[in-house]
Amino acid sequence: MAEFDGLDELDKKLANMAKEFPIKRNQFLAQEAELLIGQAKENTPVDTGALREGWHRTRAHAGQIEIYNNTEYVNHVEYGHRIKNHKGEWTGKVVKGKKMLHIGMDTLKKNYPEDAESILEGLLK
Repeated sequence: MAEFDGLDELDKKLANMAKEFPIKRNQFLAQEAELLIGQAKENTPVDTGALREGWHRTRAHAGQIEIYNNTEYVNHVEYGHRIKNHKGEWTGKVVKGKKMLHIGMDTLKKNYPEDAESILEGLLK
């Protein structure tokens, strides 16, 4: 019959990983969200500053986090909009969206695998 040494130690490590993973995951999500908010703010045009300061995030919970901006006109700036004249008629002109959040997400996607790998390495130590 074969005997295996170290199974108790492995069991303890796995139990510790199971306990630590949700905490580390939520910390990681919060860090990534802050990076994305920073990118979005950099890409946000400034007139009064309300739009730039409107970027926020929820608390990370159960592996999810939301980034949002409650400024009334954020969608018009992000996605673009059609232009009306002083009579309220469409002019046929369009203002292109600034894609503040989209550009930030594209930038963050490039570094995401390395960032995720670093948190996994921390758990496995």
